[in-house]
Amino acid sequence: MADCDNGGASDGVSSPGVVPLNVEEFYAFFPSLQSAASPEQVKVNFRRAERFLDNSPSSIITNLCDRQEALYDLTAFYIVLVQGAVTVSQGMDNASATLQPGLVGSVTNAHEGSVGVGVQSLQGGNASSTEKFLMQNQFGAMAWQIIQRYLHGPRYLTAGPAWDDYAWP
Repeated sequence: MADCDNGGASDGVSSPGVVPLNVEEFYAFFPSLQSAASPEQVKVNFRRAERFLDNSPSSIITNLCDRQEALYDLTAFYIVLVQGAVTVSQGMDNASATLQPGLVGSVTNAHEGSVGVGVQSLQGGNASSTEKFLMQNQFGAMAWQIIQRYLHGPRYLTAGPAWDDYAWP
């Protein structure tokens, strides 16, 4: 577990520089997924997330708290994606949830009489293939927000730890 109050340092229990999966903590981050995905499904999809995002000391995401958040977001992304859904709806009892199909993309038009919505898919435009892939649901979009900060580095930041810690050539 990363100590997010200590700059993302490892707690020393897990391998240094590696974010371990804690299923209970994952469910605490995403309570609506507890009834939608078994612990085994969480473990399988965490491994998928690790194949997408390096979870080793040499990862581009050096802050373990950021990496944990991205890995958990990617795990949720895969859980929802694999089941053919777009989002998760929490039940009224807060103990049940259902995965919901839906549209993914930018709403281009809508009308009320006879109800209609036009959606532009994410296959066009200047987005990278990785961005298009992750924008299929809100969990991937959240992971992308963390990942792109490390892909772009300090070029887009003017202050803060990523800027200050950057090893200039």
